[in-house]
Amino acid sequence: MTPLSRSALVLIDLQQGIFAGRGGADQDGADRRLNELCVVLASAAHRWVALGRPLILIQHAGPTGHRLALGSHGWTLRPEVDLPGARRIAKTACDAFHDTELAQSLSSQGVTGLVLGGCMTEFCIDTTCRSAVSRGFDVHLLSDGHSTVNGLIPADMIVAHHNATLDGLSAGTARLRLISSRDI
Repeated sequence: MTPLSRSALVLIDLQQGIFAGRGGADQDGADRRLNELCVVLASAAHRWVALGRPLILIQHAGPTGHRLALGSHGWTLRPEVDLPGARRIAKTACDAFHDTELAQSLSSQGVTGLVLGGCMTEFCIDTTCRSAVSRGFDVHLLSDGHSTVNGLIPADMIVAHHNATLDGLSAGTARLRLISSRDI
């Protein structure tokens, strides 16, 4: 595994509108999970940048009228994680590498590993993890650093399922391992 010192912390879709209207009957629970997640990830991000390591904030840019429409209030980053000096990259697909400058940005910084967290577990976190590993990046997925809204199964089960299925994912020499946010 790539040492953390040669990795970038990539936080995905920690935006004002990410869970807006998506929580259904449990909207309050979804909002609470997002608030708690942002506290965990803000703490990790502050420690990370204090070590001089790169922080990349990925924002989903939805079409006009979407809750995450580019330039809308919903598109803006949560203030807890919007740290000065972070690289910001907009995406339009679940894969943070798809049609973005993420791979080029990582390469230009000599980054060979990623530490990933954010929203939404079963979409952008899962897809970006798999894409990163298939591109040769070692990935440390923050086991306590991603979340989603309740779907057919509760959000905590979605997170647990993805932690279990993604841990050990490999392609060639690239691997994905779980890590706690407290350990970065």
